[in-house]
Amino acid sequence: MEALDFLYSELISGDDTRAECASIKFKEYGFSGLEALRILFKSSIPDHRWWVIRSISSFELSDEILADLLTGLEDNCCEVRQAAALAFLHKPSLAAAPALIERLSDSDPLTARLASYALCELGRSVSNNLLVVLNNGKLTARVEAMRALSEIKDTRTISEIMKFLEDDSALVQHWAKEALDKMGVGMVYLDPSKG
Repeated sequence: MEALDFLYSELISGDDTRAECASIKFKEYGFSGLEALRILFKSSIPDHRWWVIRSISSFELSDEILADLLTGLEDNCCEVRQAAALAFLHKPSLAAAPALIERLSDSDPLTARLASYALCELGRSVSNNLLVVLNNGKLTARVEAMRALSEIKDTRTISEIMKFLEDDSALVQHWAKEALDKMGVGMVYLDPSKG
């Protein structure tokens, strides 16, 4: 095993290939590797914080790792938030659901999209949260919430989703139709009285 100080220097080398090789080796050091990464989490350089998130995402999900990834979701740099949302996509955690729901409103569209994908991995357990966003969130969050519901395919949400077929947003309408189609409702949702 390479010394932690060497891995640390590789991680902040500015060379993505070297940093990637180093990032996956920190977990071999367990708690010591995690503590070394946490020091770097305080860096003012966003790229350093991004590599911390990338590195800790290779660890087994624990309460400590969860807390670090949640911190990453709140970072002021969108690339760090993206990395944290991506980590939750690969390591689903119901404990992260409230923070991921918040990120649906992120000013960065990719962060919002990755949060939506991560919520999809949590399945039916977040359906009600997504419905709340649909009814009360800002437009970008509503679109991502409906997109997530279309992937989750929770039939308990059909009647609520039908309400959005005439939404002011064409994108919300589109994803509502997608959701209903994926749940096998198909053309049944059309109201013949409006034909």
